[in-house]
Amino acid sequence: MKKLSEVGVYSDFPSFAHFEVRFSLNTSVDRAVALAAKGLGKLNSFKDTIETSVAGHSGAFLVDRSFEVGVAEGLYFNYLDDEEVERIGKVLRSAASIDFMIYVSYKYRKGIRFVSLLPDRYLVRINFKSSLIRTFQLCGMGRTPSYDIIVLASSLIDTGAKDQGFEGVVFNIESLEDSRKTEKIV
Repeated sequence: MKKLSEVGVYSDFPSFAHFEVRFSLNTSVDRAVALAAKGLGKLNSFKDTIETSVAGHSGAFLVDRSFEVGVAEGLYFNYLDDEEVERIGKVLRSAASIDFMIYVSYKYRKGIRFVSLLPDRYLVRINFKSSLIRTFQLCGMGRTPSYDIIVLASSLIDTGAKDQGFEGVVFNIESLEDSRKTEKIV
């Protein structure tokens, strides 16, 4: 059995991030952890269509995009289904931070069949103590920028919170910073 201290923490999370977001909470850390897990769990069933480039072809194409989210446990990630969301809500009350992996897959129609494109994989750390969300892109072309991942996740967290009777937003995004640049993104 894994130690509880490993639940929610990816032991190989990089020391630097590609993208950072400062936030403030409109609720307690206990509730924010549970709402974040539930909202990111909803990302697992989220699908949409985006316009993007496809290697070897000129122009932009409509591409189906889908997500998978896992919560860290040591060196591994557990699929964030309803059972895992409930476990995280109980085990990680008042956690200082929680780590997720977000896998974004893409498919586009080529004739009558769908063709898979190179997926993106992101590590996301929500640090409740320092009020910072950090992302690190593990692989892929970045068809979905880190900023979009954070905004989409925050939106799903807020939607889930409203479904539970919470008024307002859970995470107030205060500033965005691309760690690869020195300028602030507003």
